[in-house]
Amino acid sequence: MSRQLRAELARSEHLDGFKLRDQDAREIFKQTLCDPEIAVRNALASKASEIWAVLNKQDKVLCFFGATRVSQLAESAVAFALTGKYANLHAMEFALRSRKIAQGMIKKYGYLFNNVDAEYVECHKWLEFCGFTVEYDNSVLINGYKFYPFHGGNLDV
Repeated sequence: MSRQLRAELARSEHLDGFKLRDQDAREIFKQTLCDPEIAVRNALASKASEIWAVLNKQDKVLCFFGATRVSQLAESAVAFALTGKYANLHAMEFALRSRKIAQGMIKKYGYLFNNVDAEYVECHKWLEFCGFTVEYDNSVLINGYKFYPFHGGNLDV
């Protein structure tokens, strides 16, 4: 791996110049019915969330990975990834690095889960590559839009 990318704990200044990929922005809107940029800023401000920024050598943010603990009593968290427009410039390294981060978060939290837009096929494949199971036969409606639950890890940790 060329080590063109690095991951660090996300800070508010990482949002400066960050542009979500169109599909990620649509998915956020479908889930929250609010402006995707506001949703990203709220996630970053949350004290219950651990969020990592993946940056290239030019300090451009490719993606944010995060987990929000559901409860202090439960060994589980809601997982999310917000991909930026620069991610495709480093596709292979990004995929390998993101899988490593996802596996580390599963190890830390025990069980990660969320829902993914049913139309976001590229993300389904990426989630599976990162070690998550996408439940195609168990779709849910969120704000009238079809989503698939996904999860990784074990609830019995």
